[in-house]
Amino acid sequence: VVYIDEADFGSHTNKSTRVTQLAVDNSNNKRHVLHGTGTNIQRAMQHGREISDLIRVTYTDILEAKKGEGFLFDDTKDELALHKIEKSETSALDDIRKEPKKWVEKLEGIVEPVYLKMRISKDLYDKFEQDSATTPSWNNVYKHSSKQNVKDWVKDFFDKTFSLDKSGEPYSIRRVLDCLVEDNRELENPFSKSPFAVLVWCGPNNSDVKLMATQAKEALGSKYLFEEITGEIVTNRDAEVFAKTVIQRAKKENKDGVFFFSSNMASRSFSLPEITLVLDCYDGGSIFVAHQKHSRALTPGVGKNHGYIINMSIDPNRGTHFESKGTHFESKMILDTVLDGYA
Repeated sequence: VVYIDEADFGSHTNKSTRVTQLAVDNSNNKRHVLHGTGTNIQRAMQHGREISDLIRVTYTDILEAKKGEGFLFDDTKDELALHKIEKSETSALDDIRKEPKKWVEKLEGIVEPVYLKMRISKDLYDKFEQDSATTPSWNNVYKHSSKQNVKDWVKDFFDKTFSLDKSGEPYSIRRVLDCLVEDNRELENPFSKSPFAVLVWCGPNNSDVKLMATQAKEALGSKYLFEEITGEIVTNRDAEVFAKTVIQRAKKENKDGVFFFSSNMASRSFSLPEITLVLDCYDGGSIFVAHQKHSRALTPGVGKNHGYIINMSIDPNRGTHFESKGTHFESKMILDTVLDGYA
């Protein structure tokens, strides 16, 4: 068996297909090629070979199975699988359905996503519009990142959203999460553990990442560590090890938390249980890439039941576009909260 992980990420290119074909040809036995991917299955299928079967289980299916529900346990709901149940799946499903309790127990550690749509405060919105004479958007923030007034604006953004001193104010993430936990005791506050870890997704350039990390440090001070994850600092291969080292340093130095900043690096094959919250600070982008980025909050860990995905896109068109796609995170969220309910 030849197994190709992250099959939507380059396996369809000529270079990758040649490597796969060499592995298949250099064998006296028939080899099966399995393409595995978490998102963008359409691209993963563009490899030029005949497709025998398509086996698809979404994260939503897994969340339902965690509760003993859904098509994985109930053959009367096979139509909910959103694809024809193939022969290759029938045997596995029969085994699962014979011992549902056993398989539900195996899923106890699956992390449930909590998706929050938040917006910046009106004061911040107006301040950027007045000082920069442009429409507020993350694209315009990054476009004018060298200007002092923009740097000051980003500093104010982190102060208002994360500072302990501002935790009682309406647009504080800390306040919103406190309200959520108070309303739903099954949820845990990601800031209650020390050190917590937050991953902030920034604009596409290294300078965008540096802007956010530098100004967050200016706003929040020495209680936390602030680390950029870019190609200037670490490779994709070593990003996870680098981040784990930072977490260990935060524990040793008794820091309250760690803020990681990245554009695209660490969006794949990057598993850090300590990351319980990811924050989108960019506009636009691919929905499939967003899925990968959001999943960084869903790595299982001891005592970790929920991962928080917070969309702070300034451009309202981005949120509308994502919701209209009916994504497997956003369409079946445990909570779908607009900040207005807590402001």
